[in-house]
Amino acid sequence: MPENLQTSERYEAMEDAVDNLEDALSSLREAKDYLDRAAN
Repeated sequence: MPENLQTSERYEAMEDAVDNLEDALSSLREAKDYLDRAAN
């Protein structure tokens, strides 16, 4: 990301969205692990 955009509101919003997507992915992986254990 260009340095001049790193402090913009748009960049911060994008960074928040990426963080939220990473959290969601982590939760989905955890749920999959629970479901896999329950199926065995």
